[in-house]
Amino acid sequence: MKKCRLSGLCGLAIASTFPLTVLAENLEESPWGGNAVAYYSQNGFDKDDYRSIRSLNWSATGTYRISDLYSAYLTSGGYRKYEDETGDFFTDTALGLSRSSLVEFGETGKVGAQLQLTLPTSEFSRKDDLQSGVRLATSVAAKALGIDFYLSPRYRKNFHEYKTTVNGKVLTEHIVSVVGNVGYGLGDAYFQGTIIGGTSWTYLDSRRDWTYVGEIKASYLLTEYLSAALSASNSGVYYDAERGTLGNIDLFDEKEATYTASLTFSF
Repeated sequence: MKKCRLSGLCGLAIASTFPLTVLAENLEESPWGGNAVAYYSQNGFDKDDYRSIRSLNWSATGTYRISDLYSAYLTSGGYRKYEDETGDFFTDTALGLSRSSLVEFGETGKVGAQLQLTLPTSEFSRKDDLQSGVRLATSVAAKALGIDFYLSPRYRKNFHEYKTTVNGKVLTEHIVSVVGNVGYGLGDAYFQGTIIGGTSWTYLDSRRDWTYVGEIKASYLLTEYLSAALSASNSGVYYDAERGTLGNIDLFDEKEATYTASLTFSF
């Protein structure tokens, strides 16, 4: 998978950005729910090219409906890399609490909130001596003319043992990002476009570039519990007025883009 330019903004190519509480809200009999996802991703370079990036990924999310408004979730996963440092690796584990509705507006509009704790189970986080990360997010979801709209501003605070690593790299303390998603269902098929943009600050208060990740995705419900999806995502750096640079605003680069095929089992 293409390396993300900003820690905390990746994982977009498979994970839906709609609130995880939707899984719990749809359960009528049991408060338990969740899903398991397996997906293969690669960029557009030939596998023999040194720029090729390929990986097999998996993740699982469990949810528990506490009440009509509140639900808790636990999610984690891993991946197998086929280039550079080959082998199997874990991703970070996230424990969260969601409130599906703080405010309702119109016929379909809802404002929700989410509090998430990140546990450093990935090799990347352990190398950076990450102790934990806390993310607070709000979300606005609505539906009009059959189209789903979703917008979520997010703030994350990292807690590291040290401010720099052994090699002198200054670590990230604050991350601010915004996720926007538009989706449309057609029978058993669902189409969506997602964009996420954000920036971060180090422990020395140095702000990094604004970055973005954009994705288009098509999924199909194969059975009541199983769905398949294909997606393509692209990332880059966009205009930063304070830094006076345009960066590389590529809406789509067929070679650098990440292509993903996934299977999701929901329960």
